[in-house]
Amino acid sequence: MLEVSSINVFYGDIQALWDVSLTVREGEIVTIIGSNGSGKSTIMRAITGLVKPRDGSILFSGALLGPMPTHRIVEAGISMVLEGRRLFPEMTVLENLEVGASTREAARSRHSTIDFVFGLFPVLKERLRQIAGTLSGGEQQMLAIGRALMARPRLLLIDEMSLGLGPLVVDDLLQGIRDVNKSKNVSIALVEQDVDAALSIADRGYVVEHGRIVAEGDAGSLQRDSRIMEAYLGAPAEERTG
Repeated sequence: MLEVSSINVFYGDIQALWDVSLTVREGEIVTIIGSNGSGKSTIMRAITGLVKPRDGSILFSGALLGPMPTHRIVEAGISMVLEGRRLFPEMTVLENLEVGASTREAARSRHSTIDFVFGLFPVLKERLRQIAGTLSGGEQQMLAIGRALMARPRLLLIDEMSLGLGPLVVDDLLQGIRDVNKSKNVSIALVEQDVDAALSIADRGYVVEHGRIVAEGDAGSLQRDSRIMEAYLGAPAEERTG
């Protein structure tokens, strides 16, 4: 479905990504893990056209994304939840959701999509007329995910979902992501610093350090890799599970 091949990304004269390649197959959940500043978010921004690779290629269902503006990439079937949620804080929950249905096809089916979002996160229905800026952090993240789903994506990108949130809220969000993946067959790429949370729902993962992919594999093998667990969790895998 998604094929990122040997991309190099620069911010001015500063190189942020070196020869990054990864894939997301139809119907799977892939996580991209790494420390703060490792280049995870830049990968997401490159996929959505917010930054343009200097070389390499990004294909989605066979279409080359590089020349497309971001709104065309959304129309092609990719939607992103940005780090920090980036809601419209003075607008209501409903208004934020409706903004997400920006494409013609999404607008036609917005009522059924809103019902699906409310099924995932019932609290949003209770807060329907509430101003988004007055929601709790967890509720705002639910709304950000819901707004991205309003575009009816085939691939959903989520950048730093758990940032600043408590474990119980993160568990609710993870369950929502599982439900989206299973019930709608939406492929998901999840950028996370919370390695345990990310690998708990992922099929496969990539580890990014200093703008390079340094490890990849199925989620179970990455969780059993003591080097990765010690690097990001500070304790060996057997110590955490024992």
